[in-house]
Amino acid sequence: MAANEAGPKTEAERFFAGPKLMTVNGYYNSAIGIHHELRYKGNRPQPEFRGWTHPEHEIRAGGGAHHLGKAARGWKGFSKASWPESTATR
Repeated sequence: MAANEAGPKTEAERFFAGPKLMTVNGYYNSAIGIHHELRYKGNRPQPEFRGWTHPEHEIRAGGGAHHLGKAARGWKGFSKASWPESTATR
């Protein structure tokens, strides 16, 4: 089944996609799936949010944006003056 999961061709492959999805959804919405396996603690306020902390995603001054497209490398952010007239007045 997993080999043709993205594009099921037979009736059996199409049939088993539904029960498989329901089984996974049911498991991860159960106490065992969400609390024991995922170790979800519930909605709690965070004393501090440090943002994205993975070094490979940081953009540092003087480089580090090599993985971004050419247009994004020189991006300085939005300014209201650069908005199209139709959105600047909203």
